[in-house]
Formats: sequence, C-alpha cells, structure tokens
Amino acid sequence: MHFKSLIASALISFSVVTAASLADVDFQARVKQGYRLIKTSPTDTGAWVTDEEKISNYTGKCVHFVDITDIKDPAVLSVFNGEKDNSRVAAIAAVTYPAVSHQSEANGLIAQLNTSGPQTWLKALT
Repeated sequence: MHFKSLIASALISFSVVTAASLADVDFQARVKQGYRLIKTSPTDTGAWVTDEEKISNYTGKCVHFVDITDIKDPAVLSVFNGEKDNSRVAAIAAVTYPAVSHQSEANGLIAQLNTSGPQTWLKALT
C-alpha cells in the first residue's frame, strides 16, 4: 500500500518537473525565434508576438501592453497577473505618521514679510 502511494507521488513529482522543464524549453525556444510575451491586462493570459506584430497590432492601434518576456521576479509577475498581496496592504495601512506642524516657524516668517520690495520693482517696470 505504501509502495503504491510512493510510486504515485514519485510519478506526479516527475510529471510536474517534466512539465515545468518542457514549459521552460518552450519559453526559450519562442524567445530564440524572436517572439515576445506580452499582456494587455491583468486577466490576459499573455500572447506571443513578434516585434512587428507589437507595432502593427498593439502600438499602431493604441492598445496598451506590457512585455513580460524578460521579467523573472515572481513579485512583479504576480502584480501583472492581478494578484493582491494582502500582507503588504495591511503593513502599509498600519503605518502611523506623526502630526507635523510648522505653524510657529511660518508665523515668524510671515511677520517679516513686507510689500515694499515688490512695490518698488513694479514701479520700475511701469
């Protein structure tokens, strides 16, 4: 019984590794053929296009896209896939900032202001 489950999990692991390796080989083959992987929205699964197709089908028709071919960072790819990282949102929301008040400094500067300089400058211009 345990032997069968061991064999089954080994086969599943092998198939996952093989699928990942084949996907990587397919990815590299397309890049070598001159194709680029682009996305037009977070829900878009992506499309393989040539540089000429990017210009004629997307840029020429004002369709916005992001070329994600060279992006390897999982965090950046998750953003492009529309995945939300709730831990970062919670961390940003938890930040508290101190109250900033420069009223005393401003009042000191305001007391020193006068209009005699600008009035003389304007007299010279008129």
